[in-house]
Amino acid sequence: MTFKEISRHKKDRVIMVAVKTRHNPLLSKQVGLRLQEARESKGLKPESVGSLLRISGTIITQIEEGEIEKYLKEIYGMLCIYTTPVHQIFEGYFNAENPTNTSEKTDINDCICYVLDSINFHKILMGRASALSILPFASGKINGKPTIFSKDREEIKKKKSLKKAIPSILESRSKEVIEQHKLHKLPINVYQIAANLGVSVSFESLPSEMYMKIKGFCYKDEEFSLIGVNKSHPISLQRFTMAHELHHLLYDFNAARFLCGPDNADEAFEWNAEHFAAELLMPRNLMLRLVSNPLNINYLTVNLVAKHFGVSYEAAAIRLNKFGLIQSYLEVCKKDYREKDKKKTDYLIQNKCTYLTAVFGLETGIPDLQLNDKFTIHELCGAPITDPSHTICWHCGLELQGKNLDDSCLKNPYRQNPSNLFPTKAPSFEIRQKRKRK
Repeated sequence: MTFKEISRHKKDRVIMVAVKTRHNPLLSKQVGLRLQEARESKGLKPESVGSLLRISGTIITQIEEGEIEKYLKEIYGMLCIYTTPVHQIFEGYFNAENPTNTSEKTDINDCICYVLDSINFHKILMGRASALSILPFASGKINGKPTIFSKDREEIKKKKSLKKAIPSILESRSKEVIEQHKLHKLPINVYQIAANLGVSVSFESLPSEMYMKIKGFCYKDEEFSLIGVNKSHPISLQRFTMAHELHHLLYDFNAARFLCGPDNADEAFEWNAEHFAAELLMPRNLMLRLVSNPLNINYLTVNLVAKHFGVSYEAAAIRLNKFGLIQSYLEVCKKDYREKDKKKTDYLIQNKCTYLTAVFGLETGIPDLQLNDKFTIHELCGAPITDPSHTICWHCGLELQGKNLDDSCLKNPYRQNPSNLFPTKAPSFEIRQKRKRK
């Protein structure tokens, strides 16, 4: 999901159209009350929350009584502990212009509201003015009928004129990013790219009914850039989302402004971002190295490749299918095949075959396949640190220097909260359908 501040070029002049945010002091009390309710729902006392954030419990009480703007950083730490979305606490606080052309509750309306409140909050958190532009192009559905939320015909034309990029172009883009940021060890550290670019990263808690609707979003203006990631998703999907949003941030913002959701997943800009993410996380040259010798195929399993590159089983299967190493993506994603593949992966790793170590162990992030036991483990999430030059953990997105949860949350609260690294399994498709019928 992408959001961009609009710029209109007229005779080499850029005009920024912004909506001024007006804070209503009366809403501060309401925000404090919502934070209190969120804390109580977790069964926590003010002193307990203060202890986790290494601040006085009286500050938590002051916040809940309405002291909001003074303690935004602490509030972000509270949101991480409560696993509560920004929108759920700050709804109405930023007084942003209504992003839709209807008052009906719809999927696309809800998505836009969650994203806009998160952007507003993080702009203020980073010391920027919370002024957002007029709304981006967005498409969704109301009562099953397609709807467009945009009055700017020129922007719609720009968006529709975008074409799918030639695969070699996306490959060259990924190579350029890898070389520029010197990411030559696996798994590719997408969080380090964001840190190098000065891009803030927000791991946003989102409600379960939006589980498959919002994977992430990004926003960019002249002085501020933000990538939001849905931390309800598995870590491997979060990493893929980061790579996807990086493409929007680096290559799409000069073309057209847009907000993308589930109903335009096949659009050119989404197709480009997905394929760029695959090229970035699973580089062609390293994929070819795995298949450089026919004997390697005997050791290849989808699970092993997924662990090797730090991606999901499905992403690894699609990539292997592209290189002709598996006959059918749909076949290997079936339950019985996945179980058989996992058993083979576990057997290979457990036995640490010399040949397998030579193939996978040189650049991999899989601890069991390292050539020696001298690699460092991130104390917070347990991920191996294979490159000492990195400052951000490739797995959880937290700074590597932080030695405990409390320090990391306050030192750099814009990244993943390790207390929520392993969320509960997402509800199945059948369960989601039953909930909809109710």
